[in-house]
Amino acid sequence: MMRRRDVLPLLVIVVAVCAFNYPLLLNLESHIFGRSFEDTFEVLWQLRWHEHALRDPTLSPFFTPNIYYPMGWHLATGAQPAWYLLLLAPFVSLFGAVSVYNASLLLLLIIAAFGVYHLLNEIVTSRIGGVFAGLGYAFAPVLTIRFAGHWHTLVAAALLPYVYLNILRAIGATTPRKARQLALRAGIFLALTMLAHWYFLFIATLPLVGWLLWRRCWSWQGLQTFIISGGLAMLIIAPFAVMTYRARLVSYEASPQWTVADVDGNSAEIPRFFTPNPNNPIWRDALQVYLPLRGEASVISIGSGLLLLMIVGIWKGRTELRWVFVAVAAVAFMLAIGTNLSWNGSSVPLPSGLLFKWLPFYSSVRVLARYAIVLQLAVVVVAGLGIHYLHHRRIILLLLLSMILVESFSLPYHDFTPVAQNDRPMLNAFLRSQPVTTSLIEFPVVYVDKLAVYSESFHHRRVVNGYQSFAPTHYADALMQLGTWPTEESLTLLREWDVDFVVVSGDESAEFATIIAAVKEIAGLCHIVTFDEGFMNYTQTYLFSLSNCS
Repeated sequence: MMRRRDVLPLLVIVVAVCAFNYPLLLNLESHIFGRSFEDTFEVLWQLRWHEHALRDPTLSPFFTPNIYYPMGWHLATGAQPAWYLLLLAPFVSLFGAVSVYNASLLLLLIIAAFGVYHLLNEIVTSRIGGVFAGLGYAFAPVLTIRFAGHWHTLVAAALLPYVYLNILRAIGATTPRKARQLALRAGIFLALTMLAHWYFLFIATLPLVGWLLWRRCWSWQGLQTFIISGGLAMLIIAPFAVMTYRARLVSYEASPQWTVADVDGNSAEIPRFFTPNPNNPIWRDALQVYLPLRGEASVISIGSGLLLLMIVGIWKGRTELRWVFVAVAAVAFMLAIGTNLSWNGSSVPLPSGLLFKWLPFYSSVRVLARYAIVLQLAVVVVAGLGIHYLHHRRIILLLLLSMILVESFSLPYHDFTPVAQNDRPMLNAFLRSQPVTTSLIEFPVVYVDKLAVYSESFHHRRVVNGYQSFAPTHYADALMQLGTWPTEESLTLLREWDVDFVVVSGDESAEFATIIAAVKEIAGLCHIVTFDEGFMNYTQTYLFSLSNCS
């Protein structure tokens, strides 16, 4: 139950989150953060699918025949947590998928910041330190970049502070009964964190090795806390893990895994921890020259201001708990930087390399840089201790907080996209007029797969295309034959699958004019109509029939 003294800090957090994301707040129904091909459109499709499935008793919210036709797709194999998105379906019916998605992003930042506020105040009573630590976590580039479609990661990151908060409370509880209750609560939050994003089966738990070094964890109450919370979490996630495992057995001939090269390509580069936010308009261009972006692994910036406050917290923080979070930060850092370290011409195995080799399922974690979320959490907690120490030294504190603001600020948004840019009303209206069993494929394959899936949420007809980290076996095997553009070879396969329509997206370039002219000459492929609309960088949409040329 929230205490009266926490109302004002919560209000400050809400106002700050809304103010620093005012473009999103003012365009809640029409725009999304990110580019026109980002993962956001996958999440929007899934929100609409759950809402559509709940209204149609013949459909399942966990399986769709309309993606990866003709086999369909089990949503439990996907990156996004189907069980959480399903809970949002009633709100999608009332307010629309775009509004619900954007509102959930802002709400998750508020939940994350308020969790850190409570976590710091459990260590030292400091409302000012707690609020700024919470905002330092919520506004961290490693979290705000998730606005571009990593909804699952942001949900897990928002719940993570409550795991650590309840573990801390359980270890420090004054009675065994209270300790068990808090350990159970920690287990529930740990399970909810893992269910948001399966990576957090490891990301949320392995850095706790640093916590176990704390001498109070060596007591029976400390060990009991970890045993109870971990055991309950495993019990809660078990049925969902079984559902995911069975869905993967159906979708894949063999369990998909990443290679060491895949993992190291998505690990954190050490200089990235100290640089400002590469999405900051002040630093963006300069950083691109010296440290070119290579995806989300490049956006883990903690920055010098926050690190200086952390140093103050270590130096002047009068609690042994500061060393607990320093140890958690150290473990998270070591796990984030890859599987091997090159040293004097040789390769030294790092902890993640050993885990990749020996720990079951660890090879399913592709982006080790996401351990930086735990690192960020630990850093802001210790930095909060620094803020608490400096709150009477206002000039120094304001200078450091200004540094953090300048280094981490993301406004104006680098990419802010009107959702309608990817809507094709004329094509979607035509497809809706066809029988519900109508099937189609969109070309160029792979390049438009994500948006072909998104379009399904408007016409609800069966699409050969699909988009996931690992494509189902039947689709992965077919990609070579399907090719990029329609050919005689690809049409042979599409006829075996009883596909009705072929949709080709293009532009007005001379290169595409040559491509579409060749497509129109393919025997048995009949051009029906051209729509002057498209998505992403495409401006025209060509519709062909495979089954009816009359």
